[in-house]
Amino acid sequence: MIEASEREYLMLEHELTLAREALRIAIRHMRAATEELRLAHENRRTTFVSFWVAQRAVRLCKEAVRNHQERRPAMRAVDELTRADSCLAKAHPDEPIFVLLARDVLAADIVREWATRAERAGARAEKIAEARALADSMEAYPDRKVPT
Repeated sequence: MIEASEREYLMLEHELTLAREALRIAIRHMRAATEELRLAHENRRTTFVSFWVAQRAVRLCKEAVRNHQERRPAMRAVDELTRADSCLAKAHPDEPIFVLLARDVLAADIVREWATRAERAGARAEKIAEARALADSMEAYPDRKVPT
């Protein structure tokens, strides 16, 4: 029998939470598309708007599934310490850094604020999206606490 540490258990629970959220979003989009198509069929007409909504819902469902399949926890500690392209690896030896952990109840809001300011300053869209996804992951992390 393989025994998991409490931390491994919590991380797996966190991954399941993210998977449930992706599934919930995909189901919501599918329901909207199904309803639009049902109404269009009942009325024997498909308006441009109903067709567009249904088409968009299908695309969003596919994106949600693909994003979940490709998703790994953003900026995990193990990745930051071992990957050559991580933020920590790119830091200069004498460069001051500030680390926010997901268990800090303030972290998600701080990362979102950073993303908003970075967006206003003209940062790349991918970087902004990554920060916002990280904030969502931080918010879903179990056992968040006020820093002591």
